Amino acid sequence: KTRIETPETGGPFTMTVSNDNDQTTLENIMIGEVWLCSGQSNMEMPLKGFPGQPVAGGNEEIVRSRNKNIRLITIPRDSKVTPKNDFDGGWQEASPEYVSDFSATAWYFGSLLNDALDVPVGLIHVSYGGSNVEAWMSEEMLKDFDSISVPQKKEDIGEPNRTATALYNGMLSPVIGYGIKGTIWYQGESNYDRPFQYKHLFKKMVSEWRREWKQGEFPFYFAQIAPFDYSVFTPDTMVEKYNSAYVREAQLQASKEIPNSGIAILTDVGERDNIHPAQKKKGGERLAYLALAKTYGLKGFEYESPEFNALEIKDNTVIVSF
Repeated sequence: KTRIETPETGGPFTMTVSNDNDQTTLENIMIGEVWLCSGQSNMEMPLKGFPGQPVAGGNEEIVRSRNKNIRLITIPRDSKVTPKNDFDGGWQEASPEYVSDFSATAWYFGSLLNDALDVPVGLIHVSYGGSNVEAWMSEEMLKDFDSISVPQKKEDIGEPNRTATALYNGMLSPVIGYGIKGTIWYQGESNYDRPFQYKHLFKKMVSEWRREWKQGEFPFYFAQIAPFDYSVFTPDTMVEKYNSAYVREAQLQASKEIPNSGIAILTDVGERDNIHPAQKKKGGERLAYLALAKTYGLKGFEYESPEFNALEIKDNTVIVSF
């Protein structure tokens, strides 16, 4: 690894790296805004959708996706008990072939940034369906959470997406240190049954990611999980206590306590019987509105969702203001 000064936005550029014995030339390099896109299945869900679960408008978006100024890379799934340093993969120019399998949320986010800023955009996609937040945290990050077990050997990894540190070591670690502008995050569904712990885990994760990247408090924008009938997964006696509203409340609280962050509200796109809402464009673009306003300073448009202000009861009427 090395750090170098980069030229102004644009490209394509060519760079040659050499020492006394070897020389490597890298071509078709673009300089622009790079964002890390992480989370669980709602971040992982590709523009072509999951089987039986399409993304609304995804097919049309795929067909129109060719763009040399948007570059994509997806980190392959992996789980480890010790941090990796590298992975197999490379940047791809946006085209139907690659965009169809790429995160829909990340694509809509990056595509709007590219349109609005008129600069190249790079999207690093590192997500794993069904993952809980502690899977994306290191052992050091979890030392204050006694109830969470950290694997010490390969055999200790049961479900990779639900094992503490496994995805941090296997997928995130080789990316840490790459020059990024900020992060977007869509996760929380797999922690719905531990809502009161989630805020503390999430805040710790964000602060420690920032510390390890050594880029200060870079922007961190995240999606509030959409409503879903969790009784599909949970005994009826537990649904009241562990419905997803508690996690959404924890996420809203976290957005107030994490510096340089923002939350995209998705209450209106939830589907009772589908944990993967089809309206991925709304989520991706709401994350982009936050970035365009709060990170890039664009003005003249709404970028934050309505937020609860007060509740008043008059006879048999409840009045909620935002």
